[in-house]
Amino acid sequence: MGISFPPTPPESGVGPSYDPRQKQEKLEAKVKQLLEEQVETDNREARASKKQSSSGKAHRREQIRRLQRSKVNIQWLLYYMVHNIEKIANYGYA
Repeated sequence: MGISFPPTPPESGVGPSYDPRQKQEKLEAKVKQLLEEQVETDNREARASKKQSSSGKAHRREQIRRLQRSKVNIQWLLYYMVHNIEKIANYGYA
């Protein structure tokens, strides 16, 4: 019937399960997953547009548009990743 208290957190870090390497690994895994999903989407769109475009100029325009979209998406993913890392560095992991 007694009250049980949670174990006391260690002296260093922010909480009992704080591990910066583990957080970094999670972030890297998430970025890798997002990039793989983006590549799959781009491949699907490429197959669909290849079936639709018959002329050479239309095909080239579509190819350039896909490459630009892919590049911009990757740039945004990297920007967000850096932003989140800066937040963790400045404010700590919550």
